[in-house]
Amino acid sequence: MDTLILDRPQRLWRSVLGGGGLLILVFLFFWNPGQSFIQMKSPMIQEVLGIPCPFCGMTRSSHWILNGEWRTAAYYNLMTFPAIIAGTTVSMMWIWEAARGRAHAGFQKLPGILTRYWPWVLALLIGFWVIHLTMALAFPKPELLNPSAPLFPDFLSRPQL
Repeated sequence: MDTLILDRPQRLWRSVLGGGGLLILVFLFFWNPGQSFIQMKSPMIQEVLGIPCPFCGMTRSSHWILNGEWRTAAYYNLMTFPAIIAGTTVSMMWIWEAARGRAHAGFQKLPGILTRYWPWVLALLIGFWVIHLTMALAFPKPELLNPSAPLFPDFLSRPQL
């Protein structure tokens, strides 16, 4: 059990990372990326294929989740819901561990659990991406599609009859 005691640098790292995660959430609560003067660079998959990557729209979606606009958040990216829950849980756990000075034994098993179940986690990620792509194509989302991309499928850019 003595291996669970955190030394000073470990406590500092947990405080910084946990506090940083919560500060990002506070920042996203107030900052609306859709109405910002800051322009974010599109990911390579969107530049080449014209379709959104699994994480496209997560910043906007995070802002709307934190402001209670669930439907708008789901429009941008459904994967943000579990990501916000996981990120908040991990941040709070790190802060709690730093305050206690001891690592939580169950939390230390998480990397082993994720390693054992990575195919399921990957399948879940791909499943969310398929839903994300379907929604981006079913509902015109100009902010997530790039029809001028060199490999954007022609059948997607044709007008519907």
